[in-house]
Formats: sequence, C-alpha cells, structure tokens
Amino acid sequence: MSSDLFCYFIHADFDQKMDMQVDIDDTLQDDWKELHSSHVVTKFDDLGDALLHALDEILCGSSNYRPLIPASPSLHVNRSVVLTILEDRMYWIVLSCTWNTFTLENMGVSHFHLYKHQKYTDRDTAEFIKDSLEPSLREALTQFTASNLYAEVEHIKIIVKQLQGYKQSGLKPKSAGALTGCTVTAMTLLCDEAAGCNSRLARVHDKQGWSYVRTLLPSQCKLQIERSTGKHTNAILAFLEWSKEHLSHFVKNRPLRMNSTEKLLVFRALISMASDNASQQMEMLRLSHTVIALFQLDLFSNPETQRILADLFLIGLNKNGKYVSAVAPSYRKSSLKSRK
Repeated sequence: MSSDLFCYFIHADFDQKMDMQVDIDDTLQDDWKELHSSHVVTKFDDLGDALLHALDEILCGSSNYRPLIPASPSLHVNRSVVLTILEDRMYWIVLSCTWNTFTLENMGVSHFHLYKHQKYTDRDTAEFIKDSLEPSLREALTQFTASNLYAEVEHIKIIVKQLQGYKQSGLKPKSAGALTGCTVTAMTLLCDEAAGCNSRLARVHDKQGWSYVRTLLPSQCKLQIERSTGKHTNAILAFLEWSKEHLSHFVKNRPLRMNSTEKLLVFRALISMASDNASQQMEMLRLSHTVIALFQLDLFSNPETQRILADLFLIGLNKNGKYVSAVAPSYRKSSLKSRK
C-alpha cells in the first residue's frame, strides 16, 4: 500500500493533484517517473512510509488530538437529529454530516405538555410524543429525499440526549431516566412506522453503546436510534482553531463536557456566523439558509434555550467524530506517581 501511494503521487496528473489538494514539483515527478520506468528503483514502500510520516506531521503535528483518523471508521455521511424532551417542550437540532464537514440544517423548540396522569413508562405517552412532533422535525426524522429544508441522505441517525444533566427541569433522577426511555420508545415507534413492513431490524448493544437500526428494503436506507450521555470532547475538532482561541482550557484538558459558559460561547459563535454575510461558515461548520433565517428572527434569545441547543449541537458533532478520548482528571497525577 505504501508503495502504491508513493507511485500515485509521482504519476498524479493535474486533476488528481487538485483532488488531493497537494502541489507536487514537476521536476521531482519527472525524475521519479524516469527512475520508475527504467527500473533503476523498484522498491518504493519505504519512500511511501516516509511520505505518510511527513504528511502526518504536517497535518497532525501541532494538534493536541491524536490520532485524527478514527481507528474504525463509521458511516460519515448522514443526517443526525439530536433531541431531548422535558415535560413541557422538546429541543432539537438537525445536522447534515459529510465526512468532516457539518451543516446545521435546522433547529427548534417544540412546545407541548405531558399531562399529569400520563406515566413515562406507558406506551400511550410514547405515542403522544410521536404524534406531537412538528412537521419539519418529523420530516428530518423520516424522509431521506432532498427538500427545501434538508439534503438527501441514505442514513438518518436519531440521537436522544439523556436528561440527568438538566437539573433546571426539576425532574428527579428516576423520572428523568423514565422520560428519556419514553423518548427512545417514541422514536422507535416512529422508525417502525416510517420503515414499514419491508424492513430489517437490528438491535445492537456492545461497548460502543446501544442502537436500534431499521434498514429499508431494497433501498438499504437506514434509520438508526442512539442514546447520548452528553459528551463533547470530539466536537471541537470541527472548529479547532476557534476553540484554541476561545476555549483554550477545554482544548488543553479535554474534559468530557463543556460547562454552561462554554456552551453559550459556542452558540453565540453560531449567531455570529449567521450575521457574516461573506461566508456563513467557520472552519468545518456551515449554516443552512433556514438556520440563518431563524437566527435573524432572534427566536433563541433565552440563555437557557441557547445552552440546551448548543449542548445538542455539540453532541451531534461528537457522535460523528470518534477521534479522541477525554483525559481523566487523575491521569496526570497517577502518571507522576508512577514515575516516582
């Protein structure tokens, strides 16, 4: 593989170099083409290894996050819908993920009320949640075709945020867990309904977590449901340079989650992106016209709403960037003790 890579670089034409976003000296290419064709040099694997090491140092050498390439690549092209439900409202964001480029396509706060007699463990409550979804959210959760709101995809990833982190909701831990489970049940009912009888079900519960996947036949489109405890560590790779400047403590220490102040900084950076008529983007992040219009209408002025939506946005990025691990709080201390 290393040999093939080196030869590809040496023989790359103009279009191939543009596709790789590299510039290769023409004289260097000519010299090595001649050596290759004349069989003066027949072993290129060491040169390929050296090229890979050089590229790795250039691309990843200044980053605190290693490795930047996932050990086991997951499906990187999908629409991720991240949501959480409280007793009186639902918060949600829609993220279009194309490898390392992310577009925030839509977001919102849906108001509804769970009645006092409704138990979170009842199927009727899950049905009530499913039937209360806004049309634009339901479209994001079930429709694979392109529309004026969303890009076409073959994989929809539904991520349910667990509620124990929302102390402001006033829910006791047991009730929060039950409401999270009820939300997951509502999403599975929705997936079953959208997929229909002509689909294949897979339930996965391994070290990567729990997931519920409906594969539509014969199209092979997938509806996938996951849970999230709210980790943010990988999220900032999509806007690492901005994070180094504004979230330097988070970049350096790599905790599992951002605090409230850091979440608000991220959300207000998105608002600033929307007001930047020149680009509406920041590093790997993009905003859709729908989200830009929502920001211009100033619909999310409440700080608590901003914090929750930023939390969901970061969860969506984190779920699609399995690159790095958080640093345990006692890691450095234990390392120093072991050295002593």
